Amino acid sequence: MVFSSVIFLFLFLPIVLGCYYLLPGREAKNLWLVAASLLFYAFSGLWYILLLFSVFCNYLAGLFASGRKSVLYAAVAVNLGILGIFKYLTFLVQTVDRLPGVTIPVPSIVLPVGISFFTFQGLSYVIDVYRNERLKSTHFRDVLLYIALFPQLVAGPIIRYEDVADEIHSRRNTLEQLAKGLRRFIVGLSKKLLIADICGNVVALIYTPTALCWTAGRLGWPRCAI
Repeated sequence: MVFSSVIFLFLFLPIVLGCYYLLPGREAKNLWLVAASLLFYAFSGLWYILLLFSVFCNYLAGLFASGRKSVLYAAVAVNLGILGIFKYLTFLVQTVDRLPGVTIPVPSIVLPVGISFFTFQGLSYVIDVYRNERLKSTHFRDVLLYIALFPQLVAGPIIRYEDVADEIHSRRNTLEQLAKGLRRFIVGLSKKLLIADICGNVVALIYTPTALCWTAGRLGWPRCAI
C-alpha cells in the first residue's frame, strides 16, 4: 500500500484517523495505531513476521542494554546481519560464483519493504537506551509502536527514540494540529502527483535505450546499436 493509492486515501487513512480520535485513553489509541500499522505493513505480504522478529530482538536488547557494550554490539550484529542477508547475500554469492571452480546456488531473496528503515529505527532504540537507561521501555507494544508506526515505516525518516519516547504516553492532540497535518499531507501529495510523478515519467522515457540513441544521434554523438 502506498500513500497515494485510492485504498489508502479514501479507506485506510480516514478509518485510522476516525477511530483514533474516537477511542478514549492513550493506551487504547496506542494499541489502535499498532494494529493499524501492522495491517498497513501486511499489505506487503508475510514480511510483517520479520518486522515483529526485529522489534522483539531490539526490545529484548533494550532491557539489558543500559551501559553494557556487549549487549549493544550483539544488537548491532543481529540487526546488520539481518539487513545484510536480505540486501547483499545474493550479490555476495554471485560474486563468489565468478571464481574458478566455484558453483554455489544463487538464493532468490525478495527484499522486504522498509527493511532498512525499521532496522536502523530498532538500532536507534537500543543505542538510546544504552546511553540513557531512563528511556528503557518494559512494554513491547511501545517499542513496536515506535518502530512500526505506518507513516514512516516504509519511507522514513528514521527518528531517534529519545525524541518521541515521552509522546508515546503523553501527547496532546488538537483539531488545530490535525488541520495543520492534513494541510502538509495534501501539499506533499500534490507535489508528488503533479510534479514528481510527471517528471519521473519523463525521465524514465528519456533513459530508455531508444530515446538515448535518438538523443545521442541528435547531438552528433557516435551512433549506438539497439
